[in-house]
Amino acid sequence: MTDARYDLYLSGELALGCDREAALRQLSALFKRPPEQVQKLLAGKATRIRKALSEDELNRYQQGFDKLGILTEARLCEPEKTQDRTAAAIAEHAAAASSEPLALTPVGTPVLRQQERPAQAKANIDVPDLSLSSVGSQLSESRPTTAIAPDTSHLSVAEAGADLGGQHQSVERDLDAMTAKLSVAEVGTPLREAKAPAPVSAPNTSHLALKDG
Repeated sequence: MTDARYDLYLSGELALGCDREAALRQLSALFKRPPEQVQKLLAGKATRIRKALSEDELNRYQQGFDKLGILTEARLCEPEKTQDRTAAAIAEHAAAASSEPLALTPVGTPVLRQQERPAQAKANIDVPDLSLSSVGSQLSESRPTTAIAPDTSHLSVAEAGADLGGQHQSVERDLDAMTAKLSVAEVGTPLREAKAPAPVSAPNTSHLALKDG
């Protein structure tokens, strides 16, 4: 167990989701003071409520306030010559504090106490073979490329005016044989066969009767 002594402060803030009125009632009962006198403890300013606590005593107090949803802060006791000035400054801030509505702390505000934060091991990376290149340096090695000439030994240049399309054999077609079965119809001849109209059945009117005028 360490011999260090700690001062316990109320941070003036509540845990997220904690009811302010319920917290004021708990503080009022704890300090035996009316709610209007203890509301300055939740005004957003740190206020010392216990001093020179051992580590065990500090943990018990903090666990109790954690259950109430009231955030606390522990600080190592300062030397005697500065304690009076610190106490006077805290009292001055506590007296001037006004009751303000709760607000979210800015992004990046620490939410853990110093002793609750895990120690971060420093990474020791050995980079003796690495170096920084100047701006604009080419990171990959440039390799010369050799263009391969295409093989044109099978090609030749034709004379001017030569027919590049080659000779095509014309195909003769016997149009008379192809149109032997065709004939020209007379003017006005229908091109499609006429179909007889479908018979229309007379409607059944046996259930109808005329009424006398």
